Amino acid sequence: MPLSNDHRDFGTTDGQKNSTTFEKANLCGLKNFYGRARILIFLLTLLSLSLLYSNQIALNFTVICMDDVVEEQSTMNSTDRHWLKSSSKISYLFSAISVGSMVGLIPMIPCMEKFGIRLTMTTYMFLSAACTLVMPLSIEIGYFAILIVRFFVGFAGSIGLSGLGAIAERWSPIAELGTTVAVLSTFHQLAPIFTMPMSAFLCSSSIGWRAIYYLQGGMTLVFGAMFFSFFRNQPEKHAMVSSKELTRINSKRVPRRKGNVPYWEICKDIRIVSIWLAITGGNLAFTVLLFYGPTYMNRVLGLDVNSTGFATALPYVLSAFVKFSIGPISDKTTCCSEKGKLLFFTGFSRVVLLVSLMTIALTDSPLLARIFYTGAIAFMGVNIMGTIKAAQLISRQYVSFVMAMTTWFACISQLIVPLIVSWMCPDNTSEQWSRFYILSCVAILITNIPFFIFGDDKPAPYTLPDWEQKKANKVTPEKPDLSRITVPDIFSNEEKKKIEEIL
Repeated sequence: MPLSNDHRDFGTTDGQKNSTTFEKANLCGLKNFYGRARILIFLLTLLSLSLLYSNQIALNFTVICMDDVVEEQSTMNSTDRHWLKSSSKISYLFSAISVGSMVGLIPMIPCMEKFGIRLTMTTYMFLSAACTLVMPLSIEIGYFAILIVRFFVGFAGSIGLSGLGAIAERWSPIAELGTTVAVLSTFHQLAPIFTMPMSAFLCSSSIGWRAIYYLQGGMTLVFGAMFFSFFRNQPEKHAMVSSKELTRINSKRVPRRKGNVPYWEICKDIRIVSIWLAITGGNLAFTVLLFYGPTYMNRVLGLDVNSTGFATALPYVLSAFVKFSIGPISDKTTCCSEKGKLLFFTGFSRVVLLVSLMTIALTDSPLLARIFYTGAIAFMGVNIMGTIKAAQLISRQYVSFVMAMTTWFACISQLIVPLIVSWMCPDNTSEQWSRFYILSCVAILITNIPFFIFGDDKPAPYTLPDWEQKKANKVTPEKPDLSRITVPDIFSNEEKKKIEEIL
């Protein structure tokens, strides 16, 4: 017996309705969420992205509690300085994530175009899980083995922002886009909230630091399998999406162009370029706060390992709350235009960030530095309703490529920052970090100015269905046929002849 229009296929690629599949979904109790399938999709996406990011940052904390590794391996080879005692070698391990992410972006967009986000993201999650599980073994083997594993962890994690953009673009109603993007982007906060305290607990317990890699690797495997089983590339092909919910998802959508990604048109769009610059400036500060936050807390502010774990996680808890709040505020505020909201949220987040970094740079009080360190990270999340939402609104169906390039520029920041930190902060003194924070403020200010000039919320012409047709119809105006012009009789025959020759 065929299904009604309320029941969409749970997994077939051709979008045909499948009553057996839907009945199985009902038997599993999933009918309780009928009409809200997108909420489950977003929850599963958020947890999956959080685990991918957790796998990237696990070493950021565990590197400060690997004294047993130093003792064991120093006994075996006491002539060489151990890599854990070398700030430059640790920086290379952080940079390996960025290099892997940059390489991972190369096949990602073509794979998403050909195979869809479902299969692509599942593959990247399984790769991340495998690398995380073998991380303790690579540490036992040696430094170059760790570099290789870190490279592939970064490779797998490169799908984060692009996956977020693609899923939000297809599954979120336009009226809820701000909330969806804000909630999904909290994976940047949820990962440290989970990984930092958990690493601190395991490092201080008899279980040891290795357990965090086994725990996160196993969880990534489980959620990768769940994502593949439940997610579908199109809402129309999901059994739990009713016709009512599908109408809600597609409401107010501008007709979209289908075809290959217009890479060059996107790259020369001044609005997109200004977004990339603004996000890159913010990433410079975010990179140092995330990658070197534990080091700053432990070695500059003097907090112990347990305090460092929870003090480093607190800003991300606050940032997550800020993002959960700011999304609905952006969607429901009607007192100003969409463009006005984009500029306001971007400006607010950057002003707070600049004030916080300058305070950290100039204060001698560890308590004050800790307060503004927390504030800097907490309110950076407001920017998700600024530049990130602007990218979503302008590039529409091509947001995956825009987010991929955003990730690529973030990777550049992550490559540059460790080099600058090793040069400017070799001894981890408060004076050295002060100079670095002042330099970061200058970079943030310069890179954000273009967005306030060119920022916008209107869909780009290349996202519309008639773009190629309009482009093809642009022809050079025909020159007038001057030979048909008749010379008035007021001229003599000789003058007429000369005029006709000229024409």
